[in-house]
Amino acid sequence: VNSGVALQSMNINVTQLAQKDVYQSKGLANDGGFVNAQLNGTADLTFFSNGKEYTVTVDKNTTYRDLADKINEASGGEIVAKIVNTGEKGTPYRLTLTSKETGEDSAISFYAGKKDSNGKYQKDTNAEKIFDDLGWGLDVSASIDPAKDKKGYGIKD
Repeated sequence: VNSGVALQSMNINVTQLAQKDVYQSKGLANDGGFVNAQLNGTADLTFFSNGKEYTVTVDKNTTYRDLADKINEASGGEIVAKIVNTGEKGTPYRLTLTSKETGEDSAISFYAGKKDSNGKYQKDTNAEKIFDDLGWGLDVSASIDPAKDKKGYGIKD
């Protein structure tokens, strides 16, 4: 069979590779500080990546380090949460989230609340405050349906 095309050699120049999604909180005074010491009851924070959702519940005794551990445990390593010491004076610690895989499907998104037993997402104002306090104000201007879209909101620039 003859395709009519001569065998050729090509050079391909890759200008950008897919990257992991990375978020870092604003500076924190210490890694053992409480996420929200004034919290009455609990708050549910939901994270999405690769079409899956991971909800963590925090209370007034949850530290930033605890939050990182809860995210790692809930996501089974799909979202890697770490407390990093940047050495910045006064607020050297940051909570970082990194997607395990590269590409758009692995992008991390957020929802302040969780899915109830009927499959409907219930907003949690305490969770919204926690995201805001971390410097991750949610861009709720986007029209999303977490149940259908399998993703949450992005972070405001």
